[in-house]
Amino acid sequence: MKMRHCNTILYLAYMVILLGSGCSKDSVKPEFYIGREFGGGIVFDVSADGQHGLIAETIDQGASNWEDAHLLAQNGPHSEAGKAFTDWRLPTKDELVNLYHQKDIVGDFVNFWYWSSTEYGSNLAWEQHFDDGAQTTTTKIAINKVRAVRDF
Repeated sequence: MKMRHCNTILYLAYMVILLGSGCSKDSVKPEFYIGREFGGGIVFDVSADGQHGLIAETIDQGASNWEDAHLLAQNGPHSEAGKAFTDWRLPTKDELVNLYHQKDIVGDFVNFWYWSSTEYGSNLAWEQHFDDGAQTTTTKIAINKVRAVRDF
Protein backbone atom coordinates (compact mmCIF):
# COMPACT_ATOMS: atom_id res chain seq x y z
CA MET A 1 0.00 0.00 0.00
CA LYS A 2 2.86 2.40 0.82
CA MET A 3 4.47 1.77 -2.60
CA ARG A 4 1.26 2.70 -4.38
CA HIS A 5 1.01 5.90 -2.33
CA CYS A 6 4.64 6.81 -3.23
CA ASN A 7 3.97 6.20 -6.92
CA THR A 8 0.92 8.46 -6.79
CA ILE A 9 2.91 11.23 -5.11
CA LEU A 10 5.73 10.89 -7.66
CA TYR A 11 3.26 11.01 -10.54
CA LEU A 12 1.56 14.12 -9.14
CA ALA A 13 4.93 15.81 -8.62
CA TYR A 14 5.89 15.00 -12.19
CA MET A 15 2.62 16.47 -13.49
CA VAL A 16 3.06 19.65 -11.42
CA ILE A 17 6.58 20.13 -12.80
CA LEU A 18 5.54 19.33 -16.36
CA LEU A 19 2.44 21.53 -16.38
CA GLY A 20 4.03 24.26 -14.29
CA SER A 21 6.83 24.62 -16.82
CA GLY A 22 4.30 25.18 -19.61
CA CYS A 23 5.43 21.96 -21.28
CA SER A 24 3.45 18.97 -22.27
CA LYS A 25 4.28 15.91 -24.23
CA ASP A 26 2.44 17.53 -27.17
CA SER A 27 4.46 20.78 -27.02
CA VAL A 28 7.79 19.18 -27.83
CA LYS A 29 8.62 20.33 -31.35
CA PRO A 30 11.23 18.87 -33.68
CA GLU A 31 14.37 20.90 -34.30
CA PHE A 32 14.82 22.00 -37.89
CA TYR A 33 18.10 23.40 -39.14
CA ILE A 34 19.81 23.99 -42.45
CA GLY A 35 21.45 20.79 -43.61
CA ARG A 36 19.09 18.41 -41.79
CA GLU A 37 17.86 15.45 -43.82
CA PHE A 38 14.10 15.63 -43.62
CA GLY A 39 10.98 15.27 -45.72
CA GLY A 40 12.62 13.62 -48.70
CA GLY A 41 15.56 15.99 -49.03
CA ILE A 42 17.77 18.53 -47.27
CA VAL A 43 16.46 21.53 -45.31
CA PHE A 44 17.94 24.71 -46.84
CA ASP A 45 15.77 27.44 -45.32
CA VAL A 46 14.12 27.69 -41.88
CA SER A 47 11.61 30.24 -40.56
CA ALA A 48 12.37 32.39 -37.50
CA ASP A 49 10.29 30.11 -35.26
CA GLY A 50 12.21 27.08 -36.54
CA GLN A 51 9.04 25.18 -37.43
CA HIS A 52 8.64 25.90 -41.15
CA GLY A 53 10.91 26.16 -44.12
CA LEU A 54 12.03 24.66 -47.40
CA ILE A 55 13.46 21.31 -48.42
CA ALA A 56 15.49 20.71 -51.58
CA GLU A 57 15.64 17.39 -53.40
CA THR A 58 19.08 15.78 -53.18
CA ILE A 59 19.28 15.17 -56.93
CA ASP A 60 18.43 17.14 -60.06
CA GLN A 61 15.20 16.15 -61.78
CA GLY A 62 16.71 16.65 -65.24
CA ALA A 63 16.84 19.47 -67.79
CA SER A 64 14.03 20.96 -69.85
CA ASN A 65 12.30 24.08 -71.05
CA TRP A 66 10.38 26.13 -68.48
CA GLU A 67 6.95 24.62 -69.15
CA ASP A 68 8.20 21.04 -68.79
CA ALA A 69 10.33 22.00 -65.76
CA HIS A 70 7.16 22.24 -63.65
CA LEU A 71 6.26 18.65 -64.51
CA LEU A 72 9.81 17.44 -63.90
CA ALA A 73 9.88 19.12 -60.48
CA GLN A 74 6.58 17.55 -59.52
CA ASN A 75 6.93 14.08 -61.04
CA GLY A 76 10.66 13.47 -60.91
CA PRO A 77 12.75 11.43 -61.20
CA HIS A 78 13.19 11.81 -57.45
CA SER A 79 15.58 10.29 -54.94
CA GLU A 80 14.37 7.27 -52.97
CA ALA A 81 13.49 9.51 -50.00
CA GLY A 82 11.92 12.10 -52.30
CA LYS A 83 9.58 9.56 -53.91
CA ALA A 84 7.57 9.48 -50.67
CA PHE A 85 6.28 13.03 -51.32
CA THR A 86 4.04 14.44 -54.04
CA ASP A 87 4.21 18.19 -53.36
CA TRP A 88 7.54 18.95 -55.10
CA ARG A 89 7.66 22.16 -57.16
CA LEU A 90 10.01 24.63 -58.80
CA PRO A 91 11.52 27.16 -56.39
CA THR A 92 10.62 30.83 -56.75
CA LYS A 93 13.28 33.33 -57.81
CA ASP A 94 14.00 34.26 -54.17
CA GLU A 95 14.00 30.65 -52.98
CA LEU A 96 16.47 29.79 -55.73
CA VAL A 97 18.86 32.49 -54.44
CA ASN A 98 18.68 30.90 -50.96
CA LEU A 99 19.23 27.47 -52.48
CA TYR A 100 22.29 28.76 -54.35
CA HIS A 101 23.75 30.06 -51.06
CA GLN A 102 23.22 26.61 -49.48
CA LYS A 103 24.38 24.62 -52.54
CA ASP A 104 27.38 23.10 -50.76
CA ILE A 105 25.18 21.87 -47.90
CA VAL A 106 22.46 20.46 -50.19
CA GLY A 107 25.00 19.12 -52.68
CA ASP A 108 25.13 17.59 -56.16
CA PHE A 109 24.54 20.74 -58.21
CA VAL A 110 26.24 21.23 -61.55
CA ASN A 111 27.70 24.53 -62.75
CA PHE A 112 24.76 25.34 -64.98
CA TRP A 113 21.53 27.36 -65.09
CA TYR A 114 18.55 26.25 -62.93
CA TRP A 115 14.93 27.29 -63.46
CA SER A 116 12.82 29.25 -61.03
CA SER A 117 9.02 29.31 -61.15
CA THR A 118 9.01 33.13 -61.36
CA GLU A 119 7.94 34.53 -64.71
CA TYR A 120 9.05 37.82 -66.23
CA GLY A 121 6.38 38.74 -68.73
CA SER A 122 4.76 36.12 -70.90
CA ASN A 123 7.87 34.78 -72.68
CA LEU A 124 10.60 34.94 -70.02
CA ALA A 125 11.35 33.35 -66.65
CA TRP A 126 14.07 33.79 -64.02
CA GLU A 127 17.07 31.44 -63.92
CA GLN A 128 20.05 31.13 -61.58
CA HIS A 129 23.57 30.06 -62.50
CA PHE A 130 25.04 27.68 -59.91
CA ASP A 131 28.65 28.50 -60.77
CA ASP A 132 28.83 32.24 -60.08
CA GLY A 133 25.36 32.95 -58.62
CA ALA A 134 24.21 35.15 -61.50
CA GLN A 135 20.48 35.48 -61.78
CA THR A 136 18.81 36.69 -64.97
CA THR A 137 15.82 36.13 -67.22
CA THR A 138 15.78 33.96 -70.30
CA THR A 139 13.28 32.72 -72.84
CA LYS A 140 11.05 29.92 -71.58
CA ILE A 141 12.14 27.65 -74.44
CA ALA A 142 15.74 27.55 -73.15
CA ILE A 143 16.92 24.28 -71.61
CA ASN A 144 17.92 24.57 -67.93
CA LYS A 145 18.40 22.18 -65.03
CA VAL A 146 15.57 21.47 -62.57
CA ARG A 147 15.90 21.02 -58.79
CA ALA A 148 12.63 20.56 -56.93
CA VAL A 149 11.76 22.00 -53.52
CA ARG A 150 8.91 21.54 -51.08
CA ASP A 151 7.56 23.36 -48.03
CA PHE A 152 7.35 22.02 -44.50
